[in-house]
Amino acid sequence: MATQHNSNPGVNLTPMMQQYMSIKSAHSEYLLFYRLGDFYELFFEDAKIASQILDIVLTKRGAQNGENTPMCGVPHHSAAHYINRLLKSGYSIAICEQLESPEEAKKRGYKAVVIREVVQIITPGTLMEDNLLDPKSMNYLMAIAEHKGTYAVAWIELTTGEFFTSNCGESSVINEISRLNPKEIIVSQKYMNANKFLNIQANFTPRSNNVFDYQSCYNKLKEYYKISSIEGLGEFNQVQTIAAGALIEYVIHTQKNNLPKVKALKNVDKTLFMEIDAATRKNLELETSIGENKKFTLLKTIDKTITSAGSRLLKTRLSSPLCNATAINKRLECVDFFGSVASVKIQCKK
Repeated sequence: MATQHNSNPGVNLTPMMQQYMSIKSAHSEYLLFYRLGDFYELFFEDAKIASQILDIVLTKRGAQNGENTPMCGVPHHSAAHYINRLLKSGYSIAICEQLESPEEAKKRGYKAVVIREVVQIITPGTLMEDNLLDPKSMNYLMAIAEHKGTYAVAWIELTTGEFFTSNCGESSVINEISRLNPKEIIVSQKYMNANKFLNIQANFTPRSNNVFDYQSCYNKLKEYYKISSIEGLGEFNQVQTIAAGALIEYVIHTQKNNLPKVKALKNVDKTLFMEIDAATRKNLELETSIGENKKFTLLKTIDKTITSAGSRLLKTRLSSPLCNATAINKRLECVDFFGSVASVKIQCKK
């Protein structure tokens, strides 16, 4: 969700506010958390938005063109709590940190401004902070790509590094969104303007059409994995390469110089799984209830796992039921193995 202000950066601004305006103009679509000492400060329209959502006091800092500059702030040590509330309200945050101390800045001159830079952009699909994540759910970031009438999706989970792509027909895109329940979906501006998602409740992030250029995406994957050819990762067609490359570009855009480790891209064979359309999935109440009581779902009923990782795995398998006999039998063999282990332990205790 973009934020705007009507200020003129060249009029009656202190050096620090000139720095703020320059950084904000380069990240206008995000709420800018601008580090000042022990606080992240927000100014202008960002401050008005944050103060209302977070229920914190809106103050002012000096004046610009004869008008007070709206301002509010949150302590940096407890920023995660406030960031989470803003994310849930549909906003993404650019974290601007001080890269030097005020004492170091003064060595460059009495009026020198502390060097600051955006070091991370936090969006719903790029969260990696444990205290902001649901431990029992995957936090998927997805991309949808279209190339010469063919479609593909790619999805990534930054906390685990899992990275997948799959071909799908245009009519199956909605089913894939329903199956994976991504927290954020990257699409081209052209695709977004086509209004194909008017009836889908999801968090879409449009990106420049250039981001979805095949050669650009191919090169992004090569650079990220430090390989000379992506054929070393496996066989991927052009539309899959576009979807995967667009995701990697977005990861680089948001994580800056602190890039996470992402596992090798895998091609998912959809023929191994039963495709369930979005309406049927909803009516079956596999993971979400259509009634008032959220506990009445199949997942809630059968989830007896004792770890968060186990719960996530169960949820993944429930959302993608197998339809390949060989794969099904392998899972059943695993169940038999662990069942026999449990039986032996019980006998030993007796």
